[in-house]
Amino acid sequence: MKTKGILALLMGGMIAIGTALPCSAAEAGIETTTVVYQLENGITVEETIWEASISTFAAESQKRGTAYKTYRRGSDVIATVSLTATFWYDGSDSGVVSTDSSYSVYDGWSYTNESIWDSGNTAYLSAELTNLFIKSIDVSLSLSCSPSGQLS
Repeated sequence: MKTKGILALLMGGMIAIGTALPCSAAEAGIETTTVVYQLENGITVEETIWEASISTFAAESQKRGTAYKTYRRGSDVIATVSLTATFWYDGSDSGVVSTDSSYSVYDGWSYTNESIWDSGNTAYLSAELTNLFIKSIDVSLSLSCSPSGQLS
């Protein structure tokens, strides 16, 4: 009987801790840059970079960053695109460890022709947003890490 009570208490504590932990770099990280600009077709683009340090015990450190672009037509969001990259850096050099992407499209927009690659200390994404009534929008995101761990 005592064992069941202790086990239930431990399980409840584990559930409470698990629900309090952040589940993405954006939630656990810090916003470092936000830029807003307008395309010639009237679409507004908001670009934000988030970063989060990753604990390591090696001589080099790692950092994860996510570059987001939100596309709006008026006040309506038509698409969001993100590029997430993990980098290593050691004070004299840096490089890409891994990359990932995600997107959401709304109101008749499509997301096509995605390509992700990296070169040196920079990760890149290119794609296209298409719609029947508006000229296609080229999507491009990049995320770099300096040897000191600064993301841009």
